[in-house]
Amino acid sequence: MDESAYKIQRAQTHLEELQKHFLENPPFTYQFFFESEGDYQALGYTMVVEHEDNAKLACTISADIVHNLRVALEQSFWRVANKYAMNDYEKRKVMFPFFKTEKEMNEKLNKGFFERIDKNLRDLIIKLRPFREGGDSYLCNVHDLDVADKHRALLPYASISNIDLDIIKKSVYMFPKEINGEFNILDLGSSLSKHFVWSIDLRQFALLMKPIVYPDKVVFPEKFSTKIPLKLNFVFKGSDFLEQHTIEELIAGMTNSVKFACEQMALLK
Repeated sequence: MDESAYKIQRAQTHLEELQKHFLENPPFTYQFFFESEGDYQALGYTMVVEHEDNAKLACTISADIVHNLRVALEQSFWRVANKYAMNDYEKRKVMFPFFKTEKEMNEKLNKGFFERIDKNLRDLIIKLRPFREGGDSYLCNVHDLDVADKHRALLPYASISNIDLDIIKKSVYMFPKEINGEFNILDLGSSLSKHFVWSIDLRQFALLMKPIVYPDKVVFPEKFSTKIPLKLNFVFKGSDFLEQHTIEELIAGMTNSVKFACEQMALLK
């Protein structure tokens, strides 16, 4: 097994670690909040809540995965391409190429260093489609996320859609019965807005809430919250492609693209 294969294997191990982390220590959870507004009135609402330490650890694991995939790609390319460099300076510049468009790729592959590389390697680059507009988005994001991690953290964000009201109603006995139907909400950000907000007449729930009863008054809890087992997806922000794929889906796709590219380059040695 060569060095790039070990890097890919390491990335896959990190992915398993990330999946376990998301399951046991999610960076976001969906919760119900109750806040008293008077003797018998209260406000109820649901929202996504960030758990900062969990999010930061997910960021670190994700960055390790991306870096291992990028290194695997670069090691494989350098082994087959460095012999075409004319001097040490050019050899230090040998890197797997990425482009904005297919047109840019075709133009640059016929100039300078890339004009000198073996035709089979050039054909392989074309086959891998390493361009952002209409190319292999998984492969391109290996580069883009690796660069992004050098300047900002790869923090996960919560994405939620197709809210299942039955799950909320089973978890929150105060949830309004008149709210029905399907709701599609996409939330991206650390500070997320409230989804459902409603007024609560505490007298309707007196027995369930177990208030403290005094001779002259009844005291209800001032505030509390509870987690709702609603499925949340975790994504990266930055492009429509990133926001439409869970981090697990994205990394699995990136891993497959890099693994295929490395295997194909190994055949050219």
